[in-house]
Amino acid sequence: MTKTCYVVGAGGSCPYKLPNGPDLIQKIVDLKQPGGASFERYQQKLLQELHYLQRALMKSDPDSIDQFIQENPDYHEAAAFAVAVILLHSHHCYVPKLNDPDDWIRVAFNQHRKSICGKNPDTDVSFITYNYDNLIENFIERKLCGYVTRHEAQSRRARVKITHLYGQLGDDVEFERKFERPGTVFDGIPADIVTLASQACDRLRFYWEDPDAEDKCMEIASEQLRSASRIVVISIGQALGPLDNLFREAFKRHPTPTRIYATAYGLLDFQVGRLGKILGESAVILPLKARQLLDQHVYI
Repeated sequence: MTKTCYVVGAGGSCPYKLPNGPDLIQKIVDLKQPGGASFERYQQKLLQELHYLQRALMKSDPDSIDQFIQENPDYHEAAAFAVAVILLHSHHCYVPKLNDPDDWIRVAFNQHRKSICGKNPDTDVSFITYNYDNLIENFIERKLCGYVTRHEAQSRRARVKITHLYGQLGDDVEFERKFERPGTVFDGIPADIVTLASQACDRLRFYWEDPDAEDKCMEIASEQLRSASRIVVISIGQALGPLDNLFREAFKRHPTPTRIYATAYGLLDFQVGRLGKILGESAVILPLKARQLLDQHVYI
């Protein structure tokens, strides 16, 4: 069995209308409060704190929301709330399309469908992601519902190892498309999404917050990489430092797998060079989008 481990950066969510790091910050800044919707007092407090966060982000122009909150912990609750709002709304607005040329998760699922749908507790695919969203979990579960019951789909999806190194928006948050509560809190965002975000944001852990959890995630991710005979790095973007740390930890006492593939779409030459040093001389690094890499090189 060829075990494949995906390492997914922020760009891996972009084909599904979810923002990358810089876009996430901009979307937080762009949130506008038209008023008119009634919310509980603690939610009103969140909206007020969000206003202060937006002003601070515009002044500091940080590289990532994680970096900003680590240096400005007073904005933590507002930032987690804003991230939850943006991700929930982005997911709500996304409509899956058949034959989407950028839909790389569909290709990955189809290639490993027998293993994911089978009864073996150890599947032949796993994921390590730097993203907060549950895009991969939701996609796999939705696809599984086409073969088994929803309860069985949840059970089988749980067998696929998906490690969120930078924290996660709670794996039990339900993304529903039907919202009944009238009114809006932000322009174009249903009130129910904001309510759900206010309830879910405390489940979002920024990567630096819990050293024990971070160490545990790194240990799990390292084992995923070591047990894989094929590694696929998807849209890591400019997060080369964290990727370097991950590979150093995973392979400091073990040989690096010879089958490593990576997308370099949109990277500058010096970034491609650094990516090559991290992944090793045998890595196949190409200026392709994720699905192109899978179709043309990984699964051939």
